[in-house]
Amino acid sequence: MFTRRSLAAIAALSLTGCPDPDAAVFVEASIDNPTATLQMSPLVAALDGSFTLNLHLGPRASGQSLAQLKQLSLTSEDRSATLIAPLEVTTDPSFPVTVPVDSDVTVAISFAADDNTADVSLVPALCDPNGIVIVGALDDSLRGATIPVASAPFQVQSCP
Repeated sequence: MFTRRSLAAIAALSLTGCPDPDAAVFVEASIDNPTATLQMSPLVAALDGSFTLNLHLGPRASGQSLAQLKQLSLTSEDRSATLIAPLEVTTDPSFPVTVPVDSDVTVAISFAADDNTADVSLVPALCDPNGIVIVGALDDSLRGATIPVASAPFQVQSCP
């Protein structure tokens, strides 16, 4: 049976609501929907593709952040081999990007085959059934540091 005191405590908690569990006081970055398509010539393999970079900053952050893309590359699934570096990209919006407190910013990123070539000897690694990974780094002005970001492994299209 509830006592008068326990009922009062339950009522007080229901009025205040639950505290926001979002603990992102610095920018959190993630990569979604990576795609890549192989284009081949006798001497060169090239990749074009796209992905979405998501930047999140929670309500407990002390202020907005200015995020700057530092580098991107394509690696093997286990990240033991770098396949294309740097990965030359275009972004929308362009960097640096302001990430306000309690917000999400989405950056559309694409890369063109003309700018991202590799020796044909790398085709087996690019076409590995385990996939490849996009890895990168961003400067987060709020943290005053560089943060890593990586996609989940994905498979390249149009492999031989």
